[in-house]
Parts: sequence; C-alpha cells; structure tokens
Amino acid sequence: MLEYGGDLQSDILIKGQHQTGGSGSAGFINAVQPKLIIATSRESPVAERIDEQWANEIAQREIKLFRQDMTGAVEIEFGDGDWTARSYLTGETFRSSNR
Repeated sequence: MLEYGGDLQSDILIKGQHQTGGSGSAGFINAVQPKLIIATSRESPVAERIDEQWANEIAQREIKLFRQDMTGAVEIEFGDGDWTARSYLTGETFRSSNR
C-alpha cells in the first residue's frame, strides 16, 4: 500500500497481527496519520502480542492505542463529522476532534 503512493490518511486504524508477519510499521503509521489505533493482541502465540516498544512509540506520537487484550471489544459510533470509540471492558472513551 505504501508503494502505491495513494492517500492512506484515516482517523482510525484497525490493526491486526498475524503470527507470521509484522504490521504497523513507522512508514505506514506516518502515511495513515491515525488519531486512534485499535489493535488485536493475544497472550499466545507470542508473535501475536503487541510489542511494547511499538506501543511506546505510538504513545510518543500522541496516538491513542486501544489494545484489545486490555480493552476487549471497541464500539465506534459515528456522528456528523465526528466519532466516539468506547472500550467494552474498561468503559474508556476516546472522541475525535477536527483535523
């Protein structure tokens, strides 16, 4: 997708993690410019866990990270020009702001 060179910008990035490959590279995050990342994470296999260094880099970029190993399901409600994401397990809420 990065090689294509199209506009990848999105407020929300849904990030999966398969055990055989990486995802969420710095280049991809730069291209998408998300405000929120909802990321799968599992205890086992280890390759499907969120890398703590990656999570710290996301925090340093001031991107909100909902780790589904901690948040459970995430509900997203879309309104007229805005959206709200809410964690099922913790009740934490993150609201969009205009770009």
